[in-house]
Amino acid sequence: MRWAASIVGFLAIVIIGVVVFVATLDVDAYKGDIQSLVKQKTGRELVITGPLALSWTPRPSLTASEVTLTNASWGSEPTMVSVGELAVGVEFMPLLSGQLDIDNLRLADVTVLLERDAGGVGNWETGATGGGRSEGGGDEALPFIRSLDLSNITVVWKDGPTVEAKRYAIAHLAVSADSVSAPMVIDLDVDLDGDLVTLKGTLPAVAEALRPGATLPVDLTGSLAGTALKLAANIQVERNVKGIPSMIRADRVVAGWGELAVSGRAHVNMTGLRPRIDAEVSSDRLDLAALSGGDGASPASGGTTAGDPLDTPVPLDFLGIVDGRIVITVRRLIADRLEASDVAVTVTLADGVATVDPMSAVVSGGTVTATAMADGAARPARLASTGRWTDVNFGDLARALGRGGIMEGQGETVWNLNGTGDTPRALLGSSTGDAWVVIKSGEIKNDYWEMIAEDLTTQFLPFLNSSDRGSLNCIVGRWDLTNGIADTTVLLVDSSRAIVAGAGTIDLARQTLDMRLVPQPKDASLISLATPILLKGPIEDPTVAPDPFALAKDVGTVVAGSMLGPVGLLLPFLSTGSGDNLCSEAIAVAEGRKPKGSFTGADSNNPVDTVTGAGVGVTKGVAKGVKGAAEGVATGVKGLFDTLRKAVE
Repeated sequence: MRWAASIVGFLAIVIIGVVVFVATLDVDAYKGDIQSLVKQKTGRELVITGPLALSWTPRPSLTASEVTLTNASWGSEPTMVSVGELAVGVEFMPLLSGQLDIDNLRLADVTVLLERDAGGVGNWETGATGGGRSEGGGDEALPFIRSLDLSNITVVWKDGPTVEAKRYAIAHLAVSADSVSAPMVIDLDVDLDGDLVTLKGTLPAVAEALRPGATLPVDLTGSLAGTALKLAANIQVERNVKGIPSMIRADRVVAGWGELAVSGRAHVNMTGLRPRIDAEVSSDRLDLAALSGGDGASPASGGTTAGDPLDTPVPLDFLGIVDGRIVITVRRLIADRLEASDVAVTVTLADGVATVDPMSAVVSGGTVTATAMADGAARPARLASTGRWTDVNFGDLARALGRGGIMEGQGETVWNLNGTGDTPRALLGSSTGDAWVVIKSGEIKNDYWEMIAEDLTTQFLPFLNSSDRGSLNCIVGRWDLTNGIADTTVLLVDSSRAIVAGAGTIDLARQTLDMRLVPQPKDASLISLATPILLKGPIEDPTVAPDPFALAKDVGTVVAGSMLGPVGLLLPFLSTGSGDNLCSEAIAVAEGRKPKGSFTGADSNNPVDTVTGAGVGVTKGVAKGVKGAAEGVATGVKGLFDTLRKAVE
């Protein structure tokens, strides 16, 4: 009994002593020890400005506020991490054996700055000894966190000293797991400029994530900008000697957003100056409207675009974030009213330059093959593209664009364009190169002319009946671009009813045109009804008016001169032969080949030759000169008429 009483008395003294110790413990007195430990482990200064508080029920927990961790000496800001509020609760029994088992960790009002220096070293690499994983790669030095709760978290990322910082805000993140071997359950809410991103699902178990070569399954669902989101993949992670991921492989990737669904695989190498991504992505159906929020604006932008889109900066800076090679295949691609099938694109990213080569697709029955380049590292940025679209069914294309029934015909178009600038307007204003289109053998509805301007048929082409259809011999056009000005090298529409030739320029930066169209009916008796037409002003709504010089066409010399200008573009290849020959010569000019020029003489009974016979063999430049002379003659005639009118008055 004495021994028992002694033991009970001893335990009572110990318990009373522990209670007294706990009740009178001043946790603030341990700030210095905690800060010294962090300094030893990381080489950084930990500052705890707010009070430390310790609670023992229902389990031991520690709270702190206004905590900061200093940045690397070379960092852009003095602070790497700042925490407004921190609370950590631990299990009591494991503490008795010296094991730290964290039941819950809560962080609020946190800002984390992650950045690299000019040599690619991250500020999270402390270089201090005594911390991290053991040499054996075990996880005994890492405490297990059963529940993690983060709120109001801001992550700032800078990929280099001169790179603009990017900010990511996490409204709420909760991660929990029953044990180190159990999958983690995640619940995430991220606010991206007003668009809420939610994710729920499972992540790999901690033990598996730490095991080298383990396959880590990810299965997440949620929403982005109100649209359903899904992501599933098997991931493998390789780490360097410091435990930092150096390689990430993702296989059997399935991702979906609304009606958009893609699958594939990816390999991310993070050992270089920039991460490198090599990926293969495929989709049965891809609607670009879904990627842009349905209205052409980014989902993160709130669906609106401020100012003129042509003056909005082109977002090419992101090209310098990663390197890599991405192969994309899409069975069916939808872009507004157009659809493409069998799309295959290979994109290569290197040193801020994106190269698309090759690219192929089938659109409106025709095959598109193209290459493109975007240099986001250059100042200003550079873009270039070359391509060919062959065997196009332009009738199908017209129907897709809401112009069904206007015409039927097969053809092709070719382009070779490049420009520099940081906005679409600057790129258009600096563009150089050439582009041409050829449409052959089909049908044309006389409403086609109304595509050029409203009521063009009834006002300026009265010899055409809008309800009639005629055979189409060809539509040919070529434009040579210099500093954003598209100069019409040749423009010809040849149908069974009429020929229309055009000349002039299009200012791509200002979005204006200055064109002159000259119609020529095939029926000689209708020639007096043909009036040259001027198109001037904004491309979307040009001013349409008869050529004032051509209104004096009752004077014979002025008739020939005024009509010779625009039709002079056709002089090298017009002939007394058939319309087919006219088209073949125009096509030669469009394709940059030398026309045969089979004309042998003018026929006064042929209305086309009546206009062009005197100018056979004249080049485009000479034709423009003749146009100027004709306009001078018309001006003189007008002056004569004005003089006569004044004399009469």
